[in-house]
This record gives sequence, C-alpha cells and structure tokens, in this order.
Amino acid sequence: MYFPRTIEELEKKFEGFCRLNSKEAAEAAFALGAHYFKTRHPAKGRFYLAKCLQLLGTETETLEECQAINQRICGIEIPELFHEGVVAFRLQQWEEKASPAAA
Repeated sequence: MYFPRTIEELEKKFEGFCRLNSKEAAEAAFALGAHYFKTRHPAKGRFYLAKCLQLLGTETETLEECQAINQRICGIEIPELFHEGVVAFRLQQWEEKASPAAA
C-alpha cells in the first residue's frame, strides 16, 4: 500500500485505508497515534491508538502474523513485532509521559 508522506495527508486518507487492509490500516493508525502523542495532542493520540487496537483485533496469534508490514510510515517507526500487546504497552508509556504528574 502507498502511504502519503505527511501526517496531514495520512489522516485525511485514513478511513480509505481501513477498507483496504486492516493490518496496514492498524499500522497507519499507530503512526498517527504516535505522532499525536509526540506532538502533545494526547486526545487525538488515544483516538488513533484505539482505532489501531480495534483494527488489530485478535488476529495476531502466530509470530508471522505479528510481523509489521511497514518499517516506517510518515517518519514514524513501526515496531517490528506489531500486535495488541505492543500497542497497549506503548499507549501506557505515552499516557504516563502525557499525564500532568509526569511534567
């Protein structure tokens, strides 16, 4: 799948990606979520990481199913092993950094 080069384009085209390939759409959602947490927009980050988890569902049962399809999307590195547990762990890390107590 071809991904746009900018986060803005990726966000505009995200829903279309969801209809094409759920795994790559999950990777795109991860990239969007990571971007928004890193740019201090945690609400948008949570939204896209929730979409990511929804798209991943419970499909990742074998090591092959956990392999990421893309290494990077819009400059955001996608974890090599890409499954619900990794996404949930990253979300928890980013939430802790975004919380007022962490500031």
